[in-house]
Amino acid sequence: MRRFFVALFLLITPILFFPQSPQNKFISLSPSITEIFFEIGAEDSLVGVIFPNNYPEKASKKEIVASYGNINYERIFALKPSECLTIEGMQSSEELKRIRNMNINVVEYKMENIYDLCKAIKDIGIKTNREKTAEEQILTIKNELEEISKDIKKNRGILVVGLDPIVVVGKGSFLNDVLKKCGVENVFENTSPSYFSPSFEMMIEKKPEIVIFPKGEIKENKINEFTEKMKKFISPLKIVEVDADLIMRPSLRILEGMKQIKMQIKKG
Repeated sequence: MRRFFVALFLLITPILFFPQSPQNKFISLSPSITEIFFEIGAEDSLVGVIFPNNYPEKASKKEIVASYGNINYERIFALKPSECLTIEGMQSSEELKRIRNMNINVVEYKMENIYDLCKAIKDIGIKTNREKTAEEQILTIKNELEEISKDIKKNRGILVVGLDPIVVVGKGSFLNDVLKKCGVENVFENTSPSYFSPSFEMMIEKKPEIVIFPKGEIKENKINEFTEKMKKFISPLKIVEVDADLIMRPSLRILEGMKQIKMQIKKG
């Protein structure tokens, strides 16, 4: 019996005298951040997410507390998160200020290149005690990028993310870095801001060899009309369409999007 009480004392002593701190709770205000949490196995600490939350499938079960241009501040306050995490530019400064005024810290991750993505993964890994898994994901990105960069033929191209109005990828954007690593020389690489609206004539003057579209982001008939118009002035002109979620969201899935871009370009 004495041994039993000694064992019981040893069991409960850490709980009584060294209580564990409660698990940090987070809210994701970017679909990319949501994906990162699941990628590193930290989804249990995610108490709220922004819509769309369609990947991975389990993310759809998380409570939605925001969408683009619409934030449920009352619900965020009620959930009492340790922090809200987002990507720079995803929300307005006023929206984030309102969250901070509720004494909730907001972290904005810069996302201008794939190196920034790796830094975000590492930081979220530290915050959620998933450092090892985060480092493994970062190593995967590094190794995959080395493979993608092999046997690349340089091509001049444009990545169009909108047609009403025309919006293309410019200087200092995450997608500009993606294009570089796929062997595509962005003809608007030196043009600011990161996303801007050139005229159709300006696009023709740049004489791109490739035009890339995020499939699902722009209606197919609009893409067809636009590309047919461009082909009247530029020939040959290669059209590449990649699943929008694969290239528009900075997360581990960007690697699959890059592989698709490279594969479609190589098809000739």
